[in-house]
Amino acid sequence: MRKGKRYEDLAVEHLKRLGYRIVVRNLRCRFSEVDVVVERGGELFGVEVKGGKENSSVYPLERINKNKVRKILECLYEKFEGERIGGLLFVCVLGDKVEVVEDLLG
Repeated sequence: MRKGKRYEDLAVEHLKRLGYRIVVRNLRCRFSEVDVVVERGGELFGVEVKGGKENSSVYPLERINKNKVRKILECLYEKFEGERIGGLLFVCVLGDKVEVVEDLLG
């Protein structure tokens, strides 16, 4: 199993435990992809999952930039036009630890 899929699987299970409903995984758009789209309370959230080793010198979420955020949002609004978009969730997976951060660039 590729690392990215393992990270996404761990993230999805964690988000379900937090009360999110999985809408779609690996949503492809013209110029980007959203790892996971979830719903809670009538709002949709795009999810970007990043993983790494616990002893890494770079925190995985540091690899997300404004351009990536813009592309995720564009994809959400393209595919879910007219739906309530609640924002973005960023999920960091380090080993078996999962952390959810809401809209880093908010």
